[in-house]
Amino acid sequence: MITAPLEGIKVLDFTHEVSGPHCTMLLGDLGAEVIKVEVPGRGDRGRHWVGMLETIFIVNNRNKRSIVLDLRTEEGRKVAIELAKKVDIIVENFVPGTLKKFGLDYESVKKVNPTIIYCSISGYGQDGPYSSRPAWDPIIEAESGLMSLTGDPEPCLPSRIPASIIDYGAGVYAALAIVAALLYREKTGKGQYIDISMLDIASLWAGYWVAYSSITGKIRERMGSAAPVGAPYQVFKTKDSYIFIAAFEDEHWRKFCQVIKAENLLNNPLYATKEERYANRKSLIEELSKILQEWETTKLVDALVAAGVPCAPVNNTLQVANHPQLIHRNMILEIPYKGQKVKVLGIPFKFSECQLKIRYLPPEEVGQHTKEVLRELTLTQ
Repeated sequence: MITAPLEGIKVLDFTHEVSGPHCTMLLGDLGAEVIKVEVPGRGDRGRHWVGMLETIFIVNNRNKRSIVLDLRTEEGRKVAIELAKKVDIIVENFVPGTLKKFGLDYESVKKVNPTIIYCSISGYGQDGPYSSRPAWDPIIEAESGLMSLTGDPEPCLPSRIPASIIDYGAGVYAALAIVAALLYREKTGKGQYIDISMLDIASLWAGYWVAYSSITGKIRERMGSAAPVGAPYQVFKTKDSYIFIAAFEDEHWRKFCQVIKAENLLNNPLYATKEERYANRKSLIEELSKILQEWETTKLVDALVAAGVPCAPVNNTLQVANHPQLIHRNMILEIPYKGQKVKVLGIPFKFSECQLKIRYLPPEEVGQHTKEVLRELTLTQ
């Protein structure tokens, strides 16, 4: 009986830090058997980010088994090639050309495993004038234009999104492409190479602003939490914290004003329509800010939700770890890691016919499963 969509699929994981590990974790969540290759001693660099207490590694490496291979040695390369013969998928996220030095690039692997699906994730892609450049998530946020759109208006500096969002996006797109390639292989018998560029993905996400600029010749100015879709549509300070309110549509605007008892604003011709409210956004936000600072966030959220006005508290990460909706959906889990209990996010896929589960916790030790995996595959090192 099949218990997960990718059950029986084997993945050889040469990834590190965020984008690649997130991709292979998603494949593991979907049932694939993931063999994570780490370098001797240090292991995945995600284990060592200063100030992060190994959390970068913990949250991106469940449902994997860790082995150690030293690709600088002939023995290590030999075992890697033998592993490559036995798997369905290889994923790597090195600077382009790195694995070719070890005879583990797509063309080399294809000779010993013609149906391999081989996915490379990099900052700029495998070709083009920028392809050899190393990249971190904020480098690509800056290059793609997303950073120019994020943060408060001048003279404030552009801001990065503090969650490695481009890395995560690259991992998700890579996993999607890999699953599509598996389906293609099932239909045709052919494996293939997949080239995922973080810049391609981040620029795609900035796409409607690129299109807007191409039409108008204008550059969208930073607006903090607001956006040029209408007003009010932004974060407001309350008596005790913050709230995001999206009451720019006429129906929601009326209900919003009724809840906060601002009939004077509802009847003001400056704010009578969505267009007028946006045109007079500055004065409107000033008026609303005075009113909303008198409300407690929880009471305001409850009142607005009851009235059908879109809103949410600006939760901090401690609040997210105890969020009732996430707990209901089994998205908050507590796992052991090196003697401590760590709250992590669960598996985001909810299937009607498959009950996905965490089969392997993040490996605490580098190469924790080396002997076990090599013995199963009748290999030695």
